[in-house]
Amino acid sequence: MPSNKPLLMSDIKELISDHPVPCISIYLPTSPSGRSTRQGHILLKNLNKLIDGKLQEKSMRWDAIADLMGRAHALVENEDFWEYQSEGLALFIAPGLFRMFKLPVDVPVLEVVSDSFHVLPLLQILDKDENFYVLAVSENDVRLYDATKHSFEEVEIGELPNSMAEALWKDDPERHQQWHSSGGTSSGGGLSTFSSGSGNVSRMEKHKADYKQYFKAVNDALESAFRRYPAPVVLAGVAYLLPIYRSVNTIAEILDGEVHGNKDRTAPSEIHMAAWDVAAKHFALAAKDTRESFEYALSQGTASSNPIEIASAARDGRVAQLFVSTGGDNGVPSALKSSKINEAALSTLNKGGAVFALAPQDMPLDLPMAATFRY
Repeated sequence: MPSNKPLLMSDIKELISDHPVPCISIYLPTSPSGRSTRQGHILLKNLNKLIDGKLQEKSMRWDAIADLMGRAHALVENEDFWEYQSEGLALFIAPGLFRMFKLPVDVPVLEVVSDSFHVLPLLQILDKDENFYVLAVSENDVRLYDATKHSFEEVEIGELPNSMAEALWKDDPERHQQWHSSGGTSSGGGLSTFSSGSGNVSRMEKHKADYKQYFKAVNDALESAFRRYPAPVVLAGVAYLLPIYRSVNTIAEILDGEVHGNKDRTAPSEIHMAAWDVAAKHFALAAKDTRESFEYALSQGTASSNPIEIASAARDGRVAQLFVSTGGDNGVPSALKSSKINEAALSTLNKGGAVFALAPQDMPLDLPMAATFRY
């Protein structure tokens, strides 16, 4: 069955590298587990027939077609396979290669037989500008998640403290017990329960200093990861703790919105949903900035919406950013079906540029295709 592993940029890079021809790309909507799975059987069976016919038109022998398409044909009647699906499925087939991905979004029915794989529909899932982290902190736990709208995966950081006790009192459990007995705990008492008496204020400042030291250890452990793989961060935790973490942060781009609550008692799916609400607002503003930047570049002659000009610039390695609209009739992203646009996207990615598949309302000047140039 397809892997549950989220689609990665490394997968895209493998697909856009050179492969023997023909390169076959198949996209179809599927039904998540527990729903009717018959639709997927029928769709793939029909797509396989269409592809077999196209290969025969290319004068490919039937035994060669059967060998190339054998695994795709076998999937049609594999009932166990169809029991474990998501919203969409993508298959990529070439001589000596068979790749399969479950997709977290519905995709149009599409089959392409070409000299290269058709990867643009994947880019609306794997948009690197919509990757973010969620850092969930409490006295008893620290977790870092690598997230997009559709995925939420915990990241293992070797030096990350597992708790406040480990960070501050690993070799002094008596000091840890004293801290708890004085009211410092994020699971019910803590800073928010102190009154304004002078003694309590002094203790509150001491507890704040302890939390600050704890979060500094967390920040130090995360610094290299955030430096190597930068992305905006959403903080999750008890509300009075998060400003303390912000005060010791040295490198992360921490977003203004936060996810409040005791994360020791919250399911990851709930954290993901609330964190995406915060991140989505940030990305909406980024999309607005993208449109404005494109309009300025267009006025300076360093951008274009002309497909021929863009395709030529992409082949020459001049495209810095390529924007493609996912809009189309009946929900089918018409621009994504264009082989020319796919070719421009492959050239851009191979030359180190970035490709973004955007909703029509996020496209610069509401254009179906646009690009900014390096020079």
